[in-house]
Amino acid sequence: MKILITLVFLVIITLGHAQNGLEEVIVEKYYVSDINDSVGSSGILPVGSVTYRIFIDMLPKWGLQAVYGNELNRLFISTSTFFFNHPVYGKIDSRNISQEDVVKNTVMLDSWLSMGAACAGMIGVFKEEDDGIKTFKNIDNLLQNKDTTALGIPLTIQDGMLPGVSYPPLIIGFDPGIFDNGNIAGNSVETFDGTWNISAHAMGADTISNKVLIAQITTNGVFHFEINVAIGGYMSKSEKIAHELYVHSNPTGNEQTLPGLIRTLGTRPTVRIISPGVTSINTGDEISIVADARTDTADKWGTIMSVEFFVNMVSVGVDSSEPYSVAYTAHTSGVNIITTKVKDSHGSENISKPLTIIANNVSAIDFNNVGMNCDFYPNPVNEDIYIKFNSKQTGIIQAMIYDLEGRLIQSFPDLKLIGDNLSLHLKLQNTLFDKQNYILDISGNQSHFVFLFNKE
Repeated sequence: MKILITLVFLVIITLGHAQNGLEEVIVEKYYVSDINDSVGSSGILPVGSVTYRIFIDMLPKWGLQAVYGNELNRLFISTSTFFFNHPVYGKIDSRNISQEDVVKNTVMLDSWLSMGAACAGMIGVFKEEDDGIKTFKNIDNLLQNKDTTALGIPLTIQDGMLPGVSYPPLIIGFDPGIFDNGNIAGNSVETFDGTWNISAHAMGADTISNKVLIAQITTNGVFHFEINVAIGGYMSKSEKIAHELYVHSNPTGNEQTLPGLIRTLGTRPTVRIISPGVTSINTGDEISIVADARTDTADKWGTIMSVEFFVNMVSVGVDSSEPYSVAYTAHTSGVNIITTKVKDSHGSENISKPLTIIANNVSAIDFNNVGMNCDFYPNPVNEDIYIKFNSKQTGIIQAMIYDLEGRLIQSFPDLKLIGDNLSLHLKLQNTLFDKQNYILDISGNQSHFVFLFNKE
């Protein structure tokens, strides 16, 4: 069981001037758990769980004194699912995790509070700022995921810890038991008068960049926090101590506010294309592409900021208000793969399933400007496709077959047309195809034919 320390909260005296010692609040995406971590973990660790680290970034000579809640600005940490806490070696205070235990199982992903420490005798730093010299090697061969959203660096290479001295946080006025080793159930902690603090000043391992780690949270849900911080520093001329209070909202008196003190992470907004409802158009026709976008169902704080529209991976417009739509004209014949990307107010993004539309050239389609016609049969297709041309001279064409998401399935390059009324025979490699619709794209010189067929 973790030890809860209750002492008198440090009284902070604020001065009448603003030093702006707090630069920003930074959330690092420390690690993303994979199937090996999930299966090998003691305690429930779902695949895709994200470990976040919260850093307070201050100017040099400033130090963190407290993270707190007050009557107007609560201290609130929550997830839409649950926090991962290691059931054997998990601790509320990261300093109570020994170096002998941090290498075991998934202990390095435990959720905890801190005033700089990542475990006993080690200071938390950005993973990319870790020199890798003192990296702890996991004894169970876990924590090796190279997820690109977490810099692609496994914790066995750089673990975001450097040797250093830290102070134990004094936890007062609230029970952080949900960060215990599974003894207390819950998915949020809230206080209007509680704090974790130190009587000294916590500074970063690098006192120039001066980033102090205050919490590590692992969850597979939407993670939200609202925090307030007290910092202290030295005025440049007199070296007299100065104090500042920063709140996430509703500042009064000498309080200041900073947007990063309230944050929501792990959201997955959704977007889908609802129009057009056709699968083919003529070149030159203008169509309206309309998308439906919504915030994550577990996100109580976010809004949709924009929907961007793409045709064949090229942006054709952005809309920031409902109904989300753009006008699009296909100027050339062929396959048009339409996708959309939504972005919410937390910066999270998601991409829609693609919609495939075939643009048919309504002008005379001709490889060599001699009135060439093209027929395709049979449809549905079993294995053999026949293409009959009416050509007045020799030409070279190619045929490509795509699925409706624009992926190339089979290609037939350098097909030769010799003489008039020539039929080509294409044989499908059946192992590449499912029973669904596909697109046959035939091109050569300046002409283009596109057919939609069903594979039986």
